[in-house]
Amino acid sequence: MVTGFTTPPARPDEPWLHESLWHSITVIFWGFLISSLIGVPLGVLCGALPALARVQEPFVEFFRYLPAPAFGALAVAVLGIHDPPKIAIIFIGTFFQQVLVIANTTRRIDPALREAAQTLGASRMQLLFRVVVPGVITDIYSDMRVLLR
Repeated sequence: MVTGFTTPPARPDEPWLHESLWHSITVIFWGFLISSLIGVPLGVLCGALPALARVQEPFVEFFRYLPAPAFGALAVAVLGIHDPPKIAIIFIGTFFQQVLVIANTTRRIDPALREAAQTLGASRMQLLFRVVVPGVITDIYSDMRVLLR
C-alpha cells in the first residue's frame, strides 16, 4: 500500500494513485448526489401518495432490473468519453433502487401519526412536510448509507 502511494507513475503524464482515487471518489459522489436529489423526493412522494406510486412504480420496477453497465455504450455515445458517462452509469445503477427503497421506507411510517395530523386539520402539504418527512428522515439516512455501499 505504501509503495502504491509513494511510487511515481510510470509515465509523467499519468496521475498518481491518490489522484486517481480522488477522481474516482468525486465521480461516485456526483453520480450518487444527482441520483439522491431526484430519487429521494420521488421516493417520499411515492410512499406518501398511493396514486403516484401506482403510476410511477411499475416503470421504476421495470428499469431496476436492467443492468447499468449495459447503458455504457449509449452513455459514451451521448455524453462523450470523459466523466459524464461514468456519472450517468452510477446514476442509473442507484436511482431506481433508491426510489423503491425510499418509497417502502416512507410507507412504514406509523399510521397513527398521519391520523393525528389529519384529525388536527393538517393539509396534504403540511402532512407531507411536518409529519411524513420528519417521521422517516432517520430511516432515509440509513437507507442512503446502505445504498451507497
